[in-house]
Amino acid sequence: MAAMDYFKKKFPTDLDYHPDFTLLLAVSLPMLLMQVICFFVLESISLSKRMTATFVLNGFCTILLVLIPSTIKDVQLAYVLLLLVAGLYGCSVALLQVTCYSVAGPYPQFTTAFMIGIGISSFAVNCLRIFLMLVMGTDDTRAEEQAWVFFVISTLFLILCAYVSQIFIRSKTLHDENEKNRSSSIPKN
Repeated sequence: MAAMDYFKKKFPTDLDYHPDFTLLLAVSLPMLLMQVICFFVLESISLSKRMTATFVLNGFCTILLVLIPSTIKDVQLAYVLLLLVAGLYGCSVALLQVTCYSVAGPYPQFTTAFMIGIGISSFAVNCLRIFLMLVMGTDDTRAEEQAWVFFVISTLFLILCAYVSQIFIRSKTLHDENEKNRSSSIPKN
């Protein structure tokens, strides 16, 4: 989580909050459970619905990650809600990963594009974080503003990803239809 320092400031460890541990656990455990569930029910949900739902849900969770700590004054309630949103985010990321790998797996060019996309998105998130730290500084007085800018830009990026995923799905559908037509046009002996 590129903005872990923000959560450490909002939920200090001297008050028995440990976001560097609990947030990671709150994301990864539901992620694992969702991957197991996906193993059994993935094919019953259309590709278009899965992709759109995960990016929209990721965007919703991303904006809630900054909205909850900055608007809810009861720190304990805010922390519990933040953990729940982190769990929901983990489920959504798991569904997205399973969906992308299931689509990309049979096609080397899709797998390569998927892996490049993961690398670019990780690099872009870290560059955004570094850029905001350079422009807005690293002092505590601007941490709230910096978090808002970071999470809003991240949410807008996820909305863009939802749109691009629909273009990808159309492209994949055309690719699958072309493959099907090509294989049916080959004479059988």
